[in-house]
Amino acid sequence: MKFFRKINFGVIVLLIVVISVAVYMIYMNSKYNDLGEEANVFLVSFFEADADWGTVPEEYRKDSKSYIELIEKDVKKYFCDDGAYEFYIKNAILAQYESNNFYDQSDRKFNEATIFETAYDGENFEVFLTVDTSFFSGSVNMTLIEADGGFKIKCLDYPFPEFVNVTAGESW
Repeated sequence: MKFFRKINFGVIVLLIVVISVAVYMIYMNSKYNDLGEEANVFLVSFFEADADWGTVPEEYRKDSKSYIELIEKDVKKYFCDDGAYEFYIKNAILAQYESNNFYDQSDRKFNEATIFETAYDGENFEVFLTVDTSFFSGSVNMTLIEADGGFKIKCLDYPFPEFVNVTAGESW
């Protein structure tokens, strides 16, 4: 009789382990799917805002410092740290001042972003997407991290204006 009790106890422990693993896998799959949806909302918001920031208003075209101060609060909320923010500002905004080549509002329109692949390692959420704008249409790779109850950009492999000499995918 004791033999059957031990078998039953072992079977019960095995069932608990199997059920726990299944629940964990379902939870992680659900979280991963939710991350994809959240990332899509975040990315659309970023690219729409990027189209606006990339258009330096006429009154700020002689004063980069004032323009950067104007957009700083809005831009920083998308980036995980100052290094990522400064890389973006340098290549998306300051490059226009350095080349004295500015976009008009009609040059910078965001149309669509479609995620075609993602990868999540528990910390970094890699996103591979296709972006369609009035000045660029093609693939973009981004690394996002969860911070402050949402996503922040850690690394961005994005086609900055053609007058910028930047190595794509540079790590911040």
